[in-house]
Amino acid sequence: MAKPAVATDPQVPNQTVLVVEDEVLLRLVAADELRQQGCGVIEAASADEAMAVLRTGTKIDLLLTDIQLQGTLDGIGLARFVRSNLPRSKVIAVSGQLSAMRGNELFDAFFPKPYAMDHLVKCVRQLLDRHDEPFLNENNIVSRRLD
Repeated sequence: MAKPAVATDPQVPNQTVLVVEDEVLLRLVAADELRQQGCGVIEAASADEAMAVLRTGTKIDLLLTDIQLQGTLDGIGLARFVRSNLPRSKVIAVSGQLSAMRGNELFDAFFPKPYAMDHLVKCVRQLLDRHDEPFLNENNIVSRRLD
């Protein structure tokens, strides 16, 4: 198993995003965009890698995960773990299949692939800034968990 890449921005030490995406280019682009926005980013290519990071006690503020992942756990299982163990963390899911919305109570937002990176980054910023208004993505899909 590859070691997850960790890079953080010292100016925003309390805002860390765990990006879990098995498509390398998508993961790299999302991670780079989020770093440019001042987020600390931890990258994982699978839910298994993400779980290894989370089991160390690493604090994350937001999980950005693909739903369909290779390995023993998918993005929905990972989102369930985060909701149970890190209830203050936000969760954004992405998927190429709208049927992945079946676990939408777990997500603060859902983006169908392909998605516009600027919309995704805006949503991340909004959730990290703890704004309460719902976020509409480019397909007007809103998925907000009610606390």
